[in-house]
Amino acid sequence: MEHRNRQNPWVPLVINSGFLLKRVITVTVSLQILLSCLTVVLTYRLGLSVFRNRRIALLSAALFAIEPLSVFFSNLMLTETLFLIVFTALLLQFLKSLQSGSALDYSWN
Repeated sequence: MEHRNRQNPWVPLVINSGFLLKRVITVTVSLQILLSCLTVVLTYRLGLSVFRNRRIALLSAALFAIEPLSVFFSNLMLTETLFLIVFTALLLQFLKSLQSGSALDYSWN
């Protein structure tokens, strides 16, 4: 039986959009940098949700923004940046549903 590599379905979509613009690396890395910036915002919201303190939330977002591995991975054509934003968003939503007392709270506010 042949082993097939399972790949995130968004990665081919991003790479194909780069092919359409004839700038695969530029488009992919630019989108990953944008996703990494959005992860900084989600990290701030996560810190605010956990600690309920703006200074701690800002510190956590700043630390993530300057953390060397996140900066390094956002400039490569790898799936880590996409995984991290999805994981952070789901973790934030999970914490919000726990705090509200509802296991099925799907509001993103």
